[in-house]
Amino acid sequence: MSRLAEDTRLRLADENVWSGLGEEVVILDLASSSYLGLDDVGAAVWGALASSTADSSCSMKKTLKRYRDRTPEERRAVTRAGLLIVALQTVLRVLPFQRVMEGVYRVARPSPSAGVSPGEHSHFDRDLAVWAVEAAGRRLLSRNPCLPKALAVLILFRRGGEPAELRLGVNREADGPVQAHAWVESQGQVVIGGDVPIETYTRLPDLDQKFPGLRKGIRDD
Repeated sequence: MSRLAEDTRLRLADENVWSGLGEEVVILDLASSSYLGLDDVGAAVWGALASSTADSSCSMKKTLKRYRDRTPEERRAVTRAGLLIVALQTVLRVLPFQRVMEGVYRVARPSPSAGVSPGEHSHFDRDLAVWAVEAAGRRLLSRNPCLPKALAVLILFRRGGEPAELRLGVNREADGPVQAHAWVESQGQVVIGGDVPIETYTRLPDLDQKFPGLRKGIRDD
């Protein structure tokens, strides 16, 4: 097998369509009608290639080295976060925000594997989830990163049995443009999006007020 040079640049072929499947990726080659599968390492690289950063190209060798230097648990967390961010980026571009949030709340229903009953303590690692989203976001997001990261954390927390709510705010400095920001709060604490002075943002109404019936038919366990 030939080795890639350190400065090798790769991009996805136009004839490939793909989807995340757990921590792996399934690819359909439209030219040959063949299906391909990638394990967690390949999925992490594929997610980096699928991002819009640097014209959908990346340094393969550096990406793999950073990934392999992590523990198996960290690699799984980053892979999961990366695939989630890429998927969220895509739907935010093509769907109305209300439709996106309806899908987010459905996906974010607590997973049966979380094994959390009322009154029990969740085994979900909050710090690991936030770290993974931040790490994947630095690699995959080039601009306006707060909303995809906030939605990714919202999904991971709620699927892990942890309470989490999305918050949106706007700010405008004198003679400047309006700036929007998204963050997530859990148990009264900001868990992601706190890297800016949130107190300077005017918080928008909760989504349930903005879109009545948004969670209709979706039970928060």
